[in-house]
Amino acid sequence: MNFASATRSILAAIALFCFATAIVLAQSVDGTVTGRVNDPSGAVVASATVTATSEATGARYTTTTTAAGEYRLDHVAIGVYEVKADKTGFAALPVSKVVVDLNRVVTQNLGLALASATTSTVTVEAGTSLDEATSQLQSNYESIQLVNIPTAASGNGVINLSLLGAGVGSSGGLGVGIGPAVGGQRPTGNRFFVEGADNNSYFSPSPLACVPNEAVAEFTLLQNNFGPEFGGGPGGIFNTVVKTGGNQFHGSLYEYNQNRMLTAIDASVARQGITTAPRYDNNRFGGTVGGPILKNKLFFFGNYEYSPVGFASVAPQVVNAPTASGYQILGSLPGLSKTNLGVLQQYVQPASLPTSTITVAGTAIPVGPISIIAPSYANQKRAVASIDWDASSQDRLRGRYLFSGFRGLDTTGGLPAFFVAQPSDTNLISLSEYHAFSPAMLNDFRVTYSRVNAREDASNLKYPGLDAFPTLAFVDVKLTLGPNPSVPSGTVQGDFNASDMLTRTMGKHALKVGYDFHDIILTTSFVSNPRGSYVYSTLGTYLQDLSPDVSGSRFLGTTGSVVAGMPAGFLQNAAYVNDDYRVRPNLTLNLGVRYEYVTVPVLSRMQQFSALANVPGVISFNEPQPTKNDWSPRLGFAYSPGTSGAWSIRGGGLRHAVRQYRR
Repeated sequence: MNFASATRSILAAIALFCFATAIVLAQSVDGTVTGRVNDPSGAVVASATVTATSEATGARYTTTTTAAGEYRLDHVAIGVYEVKADKTGFAALPVSKVVVDLNRVVTQNLGLALASATTSTVTVEAGTSLDEATSQLQSNYESIQLVNIPTAASGNGVINLSLLGAGVGSSGGLGVGIGPAVGGQRPTGNRFFVEGADNNSYFSPSPLACVPNEAVAEFTLLQNNFGPEFGGGPGGIFNTVVKTGGNQFHGSLYEYNQNRMLTAIDASVARQGITTAPRYDNNRFGGTVGGPILKNKLFFFGNYEYSPVGFASVAPQVVNAPTASGYQILGSLPGLSKTNLGVLQQYVQPASLPTSTITVAGTAIPVGPISIIAPSYANQKRAVASIDWDASSQDRLRGRYLFSGFRGLDTTGGLPAFFVAQPSDTNLISLSEYHAFSPAMLNDFRVTYSRVNAREDASNLKYPGLDAFPTLAFVDVKLTLGPNPSVPSGTVQGDFNASDMLTRTMGKHALKVGYDFHDIILTTSFVSNPRGSYVYSTLGTYLQDLSPDVSGSRFLGTTGSVVAGMPAGFLQNAAYVNDDYRVRPNLTLNLGVRYEYVTVPVLSRMQQFSALANVPGVISFNEPQPTKNDWSPRLGFAYSPGTSGAWSIRGGGLRHAVRQYRR
């Protein structure tokens, strides 16, 4: 069977196999090197052997030139390379310092000298090269920028640094999601990946695990016209590559420090009469180590970072409470609820000085501001481990492990007695295998599993006579009594992903076909006022045990102070095919199509249980059904005028599949 027939068979099998998805794993985690080989007369050289050798690890990538003297090396790990061409009867002219960036196509033309005219090795250093083969618009950032540019000096430096790119701006506070507005889209359209591994929360659009700045080798932001292997949203595609070891041992220690001595007093604090800066101590420190296990074969890298942040929880507005004499007056008034007054005295300290009065049962009660500055913390631990094994010239394996742990306090309750723990742990492991069937046909297989556990329980405090402590708000004194009205809540997400991509170079065509599968197991609990929420216009209404001014509300879905999850998982599938057709050396067409399929989340299927509320001809409640015709074609071009490679013109269009469920 010739390759054309085999390719048609593969495409047909994938088309039949696809159940495909709406949100897919970003596949490209390397770069590509392409170009032409010429002899001293300028004629193209066919069947020359082209080799790219990593200057850090010694890894070698090899291919041969076509009849037109062109070559293409796919799945080249990011880094610095020496590239050369060899041909019997000629002497090689190696080119050093060829930089391979993430998701970029590097054009590097090579030359050969006559063997008889060369008696010593001549090495040429590469210059700056534009991507002349893809229409996608992207920005690349290296590790040195993450470490040295102040805007990147935070736990999520990748996101901050992207603001320096053209077409990337602040979200302006519009919409949910994490990250900037890319191409005018809201942050909900952004997608996050670590070397192609899905790093997204499907509960609230955001990245799961954070890669510390010192563990990032490079990251890229795809902004527009990206290929069909990328999907999931119309915003930015953030793809991070983790550092790896080399043939030399290397390591680092680092620390970022900020504390209250370097911070000015906030106006909200000054209004409460506080003349010294509240506590704020941020001391982020860590270290890295990497090197060879077997020279030129097996490498490792590790990073650990601890970021303890201690600060003071300050009330957003001035809160009033009865003074000590005010509490005495309240204790002597008839007709007040002893239970309600006892709860107020237990959790709300008396004000030092009276500034005004409130009326309770016709009696003036002196009240004054109370200081609510309670210690709090938000501590994070992050770990990164990577291992790379160049088993042979045909097989390369990569392993990645990420951990992000968060321990903090939810201070939304306002009073320190109602602060509750806010834990969250994320683990991500990814294994990749790259196999070269031949220099012109490569396969990329990846298996990834991630799990996040972020559940916040309510405090164990009980209100007398109730099974939980509700949230009580008193408008006249601007006081809230009780935990965060949204707890208990949280989410647990497990994401198993398997993907495969086959790349084949045939003459002027670079074909890419792939399939991706996700099994997302998600339980979530997030309902309003699970313990009850009651608003009183005056404190006196509560103390007299009268009905609240805003009717109390309590929604089911959780019980007591412990999270009870609801299933919301689903399956995702996607398949795609792409052809980078090099019409001329300076003109490439990018032609692709993507098919997606996603099952209806389990929680949404429960809509059918509301069928009792059907009104024939007006509204009906049935189980939603997924669409089966989500196709996303891609068309783009890259054109470099002339032969200098100094200019590149890109353009194209794509269609994003929009998820709709039929009822």
